[in-house]
Amino acid sequence: MCSGKPALTIAAYLWLIMMAASARAEQSVQQGRVLSHTSPIGGSHVTLFLAGDEQGTGESVLGSDITNRHGFFRIPYTPPADPNAVLYLIADGPSAAVRFATVLGAPGYFENVTINERTTVATAYAMAQFVVDGRIGGRSPGLQNAAGTFRDLVDPVTGRIAAVLGSPPNGLQTSTMRTFNSLANMLVGCVRSPNYATAFFRLATPPGGNAPDNALQAAVNIAHYSWWNNSLLFYASLIYSPYRPVLWSAPETWALAIRYVGSVPDVGTVPEFGGPGAVAFDPDLPQGVVADDAWVFDIDTGALADSAGGGMSIPWGIAVDGNDDVWVADFGGQRLTQFDGATGQPVAPEGYPSDALERSIGIAIDSAGNVWLCNTGPMTEMDSAQTNPSGDGLVVFIGLAAPVKTPLPGPPQQP
Repeated sequence: MCSGKPALTIAAYLWLIMMAASARAEQSVQQGRVLSHTSPIGGSHVTLFLAGDEQGTGESVLGSDITNRHGFFRIPYTPPADPNAVLYLIADGPSAAVRFATVLGAPGYFENVTINERTTVATAYAMAQFVVDGRIGGRSPGLQNAAGTFRDLVDPVTGRIAAVLGSPPNGLQTSTMRTFNSLANMLVGCVRSPNYATAFFRLATPPGGNAPDNALQAAVNIAHYSWWNNSLLFYASLIYSPYRPVLWSAPETWALAIRYVGSVPDVGTVPEFGGPGAVAFDPDLPQGVVADDAWVFDIDTGALADSAGGGMSIPWGIAVDGNDDVWVADFGGQRLTQFDGATGQPVAPEGYPSDALERSIGIAIDSAGNVWLCNTGPMTEMDSAQTNPSGDGLVVFIGLAAPVKTPLPGPPQQP
């Protein structure tokens, strides 16, 4: 009897060793650095969060660390089981005004990151509809799409301008990159001067609201009310301006707009988008659909699927039904086309032609499955496909689509 006890003890000991080794193997490490432009911010409390599944709530703390004098941090953590989970980092301090952030996206996506003014602006704008009091949360796939948009603004690893924002057709071809850098410069003063931070927070106070008390919330307020105090905020952006290039005159709004196109064509070739006329989004999938030649455009990768066909000549209006099928109004072909939401292929090879249609543009699907199209005036010998819409009627295809859910708006809200 006694001889069996040591064997059991040894077996249990070996089991514990195996479990500990397995736990260590499952651990991940999130590393990075907190900077103000190129200057390290030591003494910052950095927290790694798992985003919640509702707006601004339900987040979980996965780990934390304090930056050393060089701004470096290291956070061991156990990754969540959900491969589509969104992780983010909040860096607080050393003063209360300094709250910076960055979005990591899926677990293990970026093991070494930079947190600075640019990543904070990108977080505020990309997550504008998902962040409340510094807490990020939202439903899938919207939250995942927002994380993809974040990476179009800033490189999470270096904290520099992302390739999408910094290259044509964006870059110096539009004012968005300059606007983004000017926004980042507004946050620099939160690190360098308490007096600046106080004055800046007054400017970033929303209409009828409370003044923010940290840089992240100030940036979120500007994203929400991009038209408010625009001239005064512009002057604030000039006080500290290490990020370049910048705006040299006050914008009408601090909204950020990015151009998305297909592959940049070679000289003499036709671009993948040739006069896109509408865009719609499947509520259950992380991709958009653009009505040009009915391309499917992946938001996160920027990739375009092949032209969908369906008998269309000049696709214009676009909508998504309750089964995630895509419906396109054909401006030039007197037809309605349906694409399977799973395969992207036309359901009816030549669509649904009708002599009730003239030149259809707008399209919507109601809760009864009726497909409504704005029917503009008929083509004449004097007209071309480029003339402005005319006409005075609607055409409805009865019960053709899967019904969409009726929106349930909440009570009226005031800013």
